[in-house]
Amino acid sequence: MRYTALFVFFSLLLPSLVWADNGVRQQYATIEYVIVDLDGVDDNMNGIGIASNWIISDDFVGGASFSKASVSDVDVTAWSIGAAYVIAPTPIIDINLGVSLLNSKVDASGADSDTESDVGVGATFKIRPAEVFQLEAGLSLVEDTTTLSATGRFFFGEDFGVSASIASNDDATSTGVGLNWFFK
Repeated sequence: MRYTALFVFFSLLLPSLVWADNGVRQQYATIEYVIVDLDGVDDNMNGIGIASNWIISDDFVGGASFSKASVSDVDVTAWSIGAAYVIAPTPIIDINLGVSLLNSKVDASGADSDTESDVGVGATFKIRPAEVFQLEAGLSLVEDTTTLSATGRFFFGEDFGVSASIASNDDATSTGVGLNWFFK
């Protein structure tokens, strides 16, 4: 169960970022520093992740992520790739319904490595109440692990921004800070 929690965090922590019909660029790249607090473990995992989002069509987006984190003698490497259907009830609100293929590998010294692959589903509600700020709330399910997440993004013009995120399930809580680059 603990490896499943790591798998969920490092595969789904970098949520997709999409705006429909509001003039903001929909394609981006993100780099994020992440800290994961596992229940029952004294030390936190520290790592870095990268993600990208791109337009598939007017109603669909694709996304991919890669992350690596470690604590003591344990290393976790994860990647994901997926797609989401975008519902835009208003110009400042998006609802994404997505599915992703997720893969993670856990290496611990003195033990065999453990690799998992799964399919995850999720929904994300996004609102951009101001030109320079966006809030996101997400719910994802991988196997029997449900994760709630929240992200705030602050924009510096049309091309750059910063973000802060938190995600939590029964086994772990993660926080992250990131840099975002939006492109055509």
